[in-house]
Parts: sequence; C-alpha cells; structure tokens
Amino acid sequence: MLVVIIGNVGSGKTQIATALCVEHPQKPNILANYTIKLPNAKKVELDEIDEPGPGIVVFDEAYSAIDSYNSGSPVNKFLSFKLFQSRKDEKTFICILQRFKRLDTNFRHLVNLIIRCYKIPGGFKYQFINPENGRTYYRYIMDKDAKKIWPYYDTYEKIDPIDKNLKILVTQNPKKINDMVDIHVAQMRELYQGAWTKAKVSDYAQRNDIPKELVTYIYNRLKWVEG
Repeated sequence: MLVVIIGNVGSGKTQIATALCVEHPQKPNILANYTIKLPNAKKVELDEIDEPGPGIVVFDEAYSAIDSYNSGSPVNKFLSFKLFQSRKDEKTFICILQRFKRLDTNFRHLVNLIIRCYKIPGGFKYQFINPENGRTYYRYIMDKDAKKIWPYYDTYEKIDPIDKNLKILVTQNPKKINDMVDIHVAQMRELYQGAWTKAKVSDYAQRNDIPKELVTYIYNRLKWVEG
C-alpha cells in the first residue's frame, strides 16, 4: 500500500504521518528516515527497509526518490521495486512530498491514498482522497490536539537526502567540493602513506560512507599530492 502525503511547508505533513503511526491499533514495526519516538519505531536508511514482516515505512522529503525528475535513477528503481513487492511484504509506505504532480508516473498508479495537508487558523485540515473512486473525507487536528503528537517527533530534525550524491551533484560552489576533498585526502594520507590506487580510494569511500561522486576528485588530488 502506498500513501502519499502532500502539502506546503508548515502544513502538517510530518505531523499527520507521525499521527498515523502513533494511532495505529496494531503497533506494527515502523521504519522511518526521521526519528519517531515510539518503541516499535526505528530510524533507517533507504537500503534498510528490507526487514522481513509487515509494518510501516515512512519517508519524509521523499522527492529525491520518487520525484519525476529522478525517474530511472538507482534509488527510484529500488523504491519502485519495493513498492511493487509491498503487498507481499504486507508493508504500508508513507511518502511525504510537496506536490503530487512531481510524483513519478511509475508510482502514481500505485497510490492507494492521497492526503492533502492545509494549515488553517487554530490547527490543520487533512483531506483524505481515494484515487480509485474519488471518495474524500476530512480530518481536523486543532492545535490543542496537535500538541499531543509533537512529543513523538522533532519538526526541526534535519532529513538527509536519500541519495547522498545529490549534495555533490547540485553543489555550485567549487570551494565546498575542494574543502571536502582536502579533508578526506588528509585523513587518508594519515592512514596510509603509500600510493593510493583508484580501487583503494573506492574501497575507502565505500567503507567510510563517502559519496561516490567524490571518488574521482579524491583520487586525482591524491595523485597530485603524491607527485
């Protein structure tokens, strides 16, 4: 099952996603890319959603995986496969983004429920839409009730991009890349004074969670330092 939550900044998207997890009567296993303060919830990376058994998978800021601009990317393909398998796995995926039109067409026909979020005076309005038959109902969470949900998550928690290489690909300031490369090169030279091959650099990057987009930069800098 795929639930898509959409709305503007501050419209209560993460709030309703968290509320659905908190209020679930069966208390299923919950995997999320942000911290949900429940004993049955665990913060995970995208590649860790393969845990067996039924449950809920929540991805805030899901644009980098299911955005139409990223169609065909490895992350996009992986999540598409997991969604196709979700019925067999008995998993419900909750993906949070700002605009439904940006949802990749590969995912649109898989959507079982759309939740549109609105900030209203004194609280929040949520429109639940069944895309198959168009049936709609509304839920309101007023501020006094929202305060009961807030302790279960941190609205200011930073969500790292699902594809960490995006940070490198969109960086417009060369100095930022150079600074990152210098830090890694210094650490690597302190670890090993010999000649670094491309294979060694790639292996080091994988073991130390360094974006693959930096590997060539790091290797070239090492060769320059080694003379």
